[in-house]
Amino acid sequence: MKRIILIVSILLFAVSMFFTVYAYSDSLLLNGDVDIDGRLSIADGTEIQMGLAEIKVLTAQS
Repeated sequence: MKRIILIVSILLFAVSMFFTVYAYSDSLLLNGDVDIDGRLSIADGTEIQMGLAEIKVLTAQS
């Protein structure tokens, strides 16, 4: 099951390189902006999914 989640997460991350939904905020921090690049994207969702699946450890710095 973890292998399937890993494969799906990797595929979602690859697709996010081509299709990104942008959401900007005037504030310094944007809720859900995991990679702290100033926008919400599929890459942020993928990072959260990988953290929930315990594939990647999410910290305050990552």
